[in-house]
Amino acid sequence: MTITCKLFLQNHAQDWQEATVHPFLEQCQLGIIQPQQFNTWLTPPSSVA
Repeated sequence: MTITCKLFLQNHAQDWQEATVHPFLEQCQLGIIQPQQFNTWLTPPSSVA
């Protein structure tokens, strides 16, 4: 079964919103994120590293 973007968004609108709307992403998009913030979000937890 093929799922289209439209169908995905219809069925998972809240999940999509939660996954794509976040201050980290907004600041990256605007180019205003500070290096320390960027590094904090992209550094794996010590249990993963």
